[in-house]
Amino acid sequence: MITAAPTASLLWAKQIIEKLGVFKTETLEAWFNYFSTGDAEQFFILMQSLPQGE
Repeated sequence: MITAAPTASLLWAKQIIEKLGVFKTETLEAWFNYFSTGDAEQFFILMQSLPQGE
């Protein structure tokens, strides 16, 4: 069982995503920064860190 305090849900999600290896490190950090700040600039950093389609 994995639990988190109500105020730590974003950090909890980040740790789960990291453990599962869903994103590369740069993408995960950008994801966390965007959702923890809501800063539009962080959104663009997040989008640029995603793999490009072939």
